[in-house]
Amino acid sequence: FGSRLDQAAPLASHAVRTRCAARRLVAMAAKELFQYLAEKPPFSWFASNEVMQFLMLGLEGSGKTTFLYKLKIPAWKQTDIIRDMQHLKREKLAKDPSYHYEDMQHKSTTRYGIWEVPGNEVTMRLWPMFYRNLRIDAVFFVVDNFSWKDRGEGDICDSQNIDMLVRAREQIQILLNEDELRASAFVLILNSKTPKEGEEELEQEREKAVFEMLGAYDIERERPHHGRFLKLSLNCADASRRSPQWEKLFK
Repeated sequence: FGSRLDQAAPLASHAVRTRCAARRLVAMAAKELFQYLAEKPPFSWFASNEVMQFLMLGLEGSGKTTFLYKLKIPAWKQTDIIRDMQHLKREKLAKDPSYHYEDMQHKSTTRYGIWEVPGNEVTMRLWPMFYRNLRIDAVFFVVDNFSWKDRGEGDICDSQNIDMLVRAREQIQILLNEDELRASAFVLILNSKTPKEGEEELEQEREKAVFEMLGAYDIERERPHHGRFLKLSLNCADASRRSPQWEKLFK
């Protein structure tokens, strides 16, 4: 019996640390959200010049942070983004809460802000707080379609990748059916590496397989999601606000 207690102790300790970390992050995120809302004049929520709010979500490691800052600062290299963000977290120089917000503009008309929230065990608990306290115009859900290649896997259907796709599919279904998001556009973004010359057709077939495993084609056929669900594939590390795929979202 004593040995069982010894084995259970580390698990219990991890659970307590996870709950404590979640509470701290929720408090920090709530404070920033309320400060954002407090700066808005009464009823400006419905004004035509209001900044559109986008929520960027996805599982951990899908490339969301890189995508956000490539949109904001196209010249910022992917390796530099990853290195600098890790440095901030490690040194606590900016008290980085791990979620990020950037305000941008499409050409000379549409202004929008993007909230990027990580998808690890702790921060996924923050997701509902954002779309329940802000009117979200669109959700961008980013899915990793490059790590399996970096691992040298010859088949997209390795067990690690399948597990990731199953978890992503579950979260997509949850978000699509949240009451607060039923009027929001939903964009499924497959973060893929740019195919080498001669591999374009093979890459398209792989992307179709991933979309199928994520349930994208079923979602497109469901009447409640007609006109609000979009899917696309792009290399988030090479993205910019001038990318054809990004421009297409505003048409």
